[in-house]
Amino acid sequence: MEAVDPDADSLTVIGTTIPSWLSFSDRVLSGTPTALDEGVHSVHLSVTDGSVTVDQEFNIAVFPALVVPVNLIVNPSFESGTTGWNVPGGGWVSVSTDTSTNGISSLRLSSESNVLISATTQEVPVTSNTNYELSFWVLNAAQTSGTAVFDLSDKPTAQTETQQTFSPGTASVWTRYSGIWNSGSETVMKIRIFTTPSADFSGTIYFDEFSLSEISAENAAPVITSVAGSTAYLDQWYRTTVVAVDEEESPLVFSGVSIPDWLD
Repeated sequence: MEAVDPDADSLTVIGTTIPSWLSFSDRVLSGTPTALDEGVHSVHLSVTDGSVTVDQEFNIAVFPALVVPVNLIVNPSFESGTTGWNVPGGGWVSVSTDTSTNGISSLRLSSESNVLISATTQEVPVTSNTNYELSFWVLNAAQTSGTAVFDLSDKPTAQTETQQTFSPGTASVWTRYSGIWNSGSETVMKIRIFTTPSADFSGTIYFDEFSLSEISAENAAPVITSVAGSTAYLDQWYRTTVVAVDEEESPLVFSGVSIPDWLD
């Protein structure tokens, strides 16, 4: 807490109301909340020069510990070769160290003549009726013809259909593709990477850094942490600043629902 006195009087700073998990020393509030301290805590600090006391009040919001999303895909960047993936024969699909976005490896589909490349697959257990965030990276600057395909679950139902196609030049530099996928009635998601049945694929395309993580269904409400000044005086300027925080760090929109006509 910073405080100054225009008369250069000696100041005394007091922690009038402080949560039990905080300490106040040398004008500094510090402490580490535990799971038992989740919620909103009021703080009241006072500073006095011996004659006049000024208060500062605010709230501290303690949120649950951040949950790091878990990537459900095994060996998502092919750093362990083809572990976790079912790769077809024929020599057209391999793990390459030519280029990558994460680590040193990526999956390469390559052919010098028009071919049909069967699917590289991975089956991932999922929870039914759940939203997931899916992302992956693609580079096909050296693809010369045909179409490569990424899709999910062999499209057993319309609600879970997800497919992305790549023709020459679609991703001439490493490009990230992402979206939200709902599992519907499925409990297993099947990733497939292949070329179209027209058997006209030639050139090279790379895939890397796959990610599939569950999206939390709950959205925590924002918390106002400021304490508004509740007193105004005739012919004197009044000002208060509203401060709020959000657990998910989403952008917040502030609206004046009901405001006296003398306030902006």
